[in-house]
Amino acid sequence: DDECSHLIVIVRRLATSVHPTRDRMSCTTAASTGGSCAAADSGIYAFLAELAFRLASSSTAEHGPATPELTRLVAVLFAIAVVSGSAAAYLLNKKWNLLRDLWLTVEGLFDRVPDISYLVNLPRANDGAGGPQNGSSSDPSSCRLVDPANPTLLQCFNPSHLNKLGDVPNLSAKQVNDMCLRAKNSQQSWKETTFAQRRRVLRTLQRYVVSHIDEICQLCSLDSGK
Repeated sequence: DDECSHLIVIVRRLATSVHPTRDRMSCTTAASTGGSCAAADSGIYAFLAELAFRLASSSTAEHGPATPELTRLVAVLFAIAVVSGSAAAYLLNKKWNLLRDLWLTVEGLFDRVPDISYLVNLPRANDGAGGPQNGSSSDPSSCRLVDPANPTLLQCFNPSHLNKLGDVPNLSAKQVNDMCLRAKNSQQSWKETTFAQRRRVLRTLQRYVVSHIDEICQLCSLDSGK
């Protein structure tokens, strides 16, 4: 993997920075440009070592003055830890999308979606625990789909004991086509929505389902007779 190869190169460069030969080369280069050897290689090490000591809640007062070798070693180890941690976090996020999941979790906790309970009226069907009632019969031939008294309604029965659950509209072909046309027109605006907008709609539906899960499960059981 390219990221892993790049990480290995960085670690090797950091590790070789504590080698005496490289130290002499750095001093020679600094001296040739009119600079100081100490200023050339100790500034960044001192800064990283001080930062590492602060993160570890350490101080020179507690442990005594840090030697240049210790300062350089702590600085290199700290830099390696930072680079390795950053690379590991990047690779883990690339594989499992941890940042996305974290963002969605925060969104779910603090971005409240509207409650649509007042817009939905769940049917209240009799569970028929005492057997057929509401004019129902135990004879399957008497359970007609279309209501003889009102052909515009379809009758729903519990298959387990043929208890009538309720009625739903018996739509004509024109009514079905009109509903499909409205859905097609609505899709034109829906396809322009962003993922965040669609996610909010789904979370709104999720909130309603979760808050009414008992009623929905009961209706599904009555409708299937199981």
